[in-house]
Amino acid sequence: MKTMKPFILVLSIFSLLLMNKYTYGQITPLPYYENFDNSANLRWTTYSFGTVDADDFPWYITIHNPYSPAFSMMHTCNSSTTQANNWAVCQKQFSFTAGGRIDSIRTWISSVHPPAIGDTIGIYLLSGNPDPSLATSKILLQDFRGPNFQTDIWAKTTNIPIPPSPGKSYIAFRYKTANNCINIFLDNMHLSGSGPTGITERFKAGKDFKAVPNPVVNTLTIQSKQQFETVHIYDVVGQKVHTQTFARQIDISFLSPGIYFLELIDHNKNRGIEKIVKQ
Repeated sequence: MKTMKPFILVLSIFSLLLMNKYTYGQITPLPYYENFDNSANLRWTTYSFGTVDADDFPWYITIHNPYSPAFSMMHTCNSSTTQANNWAVCQKQFSFTAGGRIDSIRTWISSVHPPAIGDTIGIYLLSGNPDPSLATSKILLQDFRGPNFQTDIWAKTTNIPIPPSPGKSYIAFRYKTANNCINIFLDNMHLSGSGPTGITERFKAGKDFKAVPNPVVNTLTIQSKQQFETVHIYDVVGQKVHTQTFARQIDISFLSPGIYFLELIDHNKNRGIEKIVKQ
């Protein structure tokens, strides 16, 4: 299956997910299972930021080639697509303040040419806003280029880490190509959370505490009236890179430049999380 013909679009029982207006609700409990069936088009919103191309068919729910009946999520095209940049974002809000993982997801990819420089076929975590152009951060969780590029089979990818992320988060799929045509189907996604049992997020960054300066070079100063006991720092893939007894000033000069998540815990096992940027 090299390219997808227009006639397969009649197999879709749902319309294209073009800018579906939706009022986002409460945090969705984890674990969460998305089978792209049962009115899945009401759970996903598409955003298009690329050049409009008649051969580009953005993300939609289809009965064509599901891993498990009856439907799957699909993005396709008929020929080379000029500057496509399309997102499908889950309308469900998630809380990954302690991190989590995509336990598994099924993918089926077909392409005349493998993803090239400038192409992106991936799964992202958006923070703050479901609109990719307004999200406070966009973290690539899984890249299907390079060694992860498998064609014409249903591949199962497991244990994709989700880093600790304060606030509300959204799972998103991105299809970005520059003069290439890649067909992809997604099915059966399992999400779960992680973190210390019994610890609840009570303290809010910017309200109950603040880490300054941010971005930071060597030393973080914690501004808060709260009495914390423990400090944890996680990297963007959810791995704990530092633990210490709480102090008002925290030396992070040993960390490489990048994005990290600071976790503060008090004696009642309540916590607060703030994203920090190490320069």
